[in-house]
Amino acid sequence: MLAMQNIETLDSMGVKKIITQCPHCFNTLKNEYPQLGGHYEVIHHTQLLEELIETGELDMSNASLEERIVYHDSCYLGRHNDVYISPRKVIGSLQGVDIVEAPRNGTKGMCCGAGGARMWMEEDIGPKVNDVRAERTRGNRCE
Repeated sequence: MLAMQNIETLDSMGVKKIITQCPHCFNTLKNEYPQLGGHYEVIHHTQLLEELIETGELDMSNASLEERIVYHDSCYLGRHNDVYISPRKVIGSLQGVDIVEAPRNGTKGMCCGAGGARMWMEEDIGPKVNDVRAERTRGNRCE
């Protein structure tokens, strides 16, 4: 089993902390690996960035982006792991950014349909959830 091989490798290297970018990997390493004996501190990169910004170790005073941004709460980062604030704080640390919430966000956020590569499946069972989510996001005046 691949997970067991990964755990064996991580343990042999003395890994204690894992920083992830991918919400699916974050969920797997944080919630599923412990069931198989893999016990690590797992944090999402936005949590690390938030900490570095708050402690002053990452200076954002010259960081700016003149854009309107919609942040989408991913299923595995948000609803499965309750990480909602860190991504918003990191984005909000950029001067000039106008953060606009999606019509359904936070605990009531809507799935984007991309998990498990569903957005590329050629199904004809009705509207694709990724198309519905994108259309609703466009309604927020964001590109």
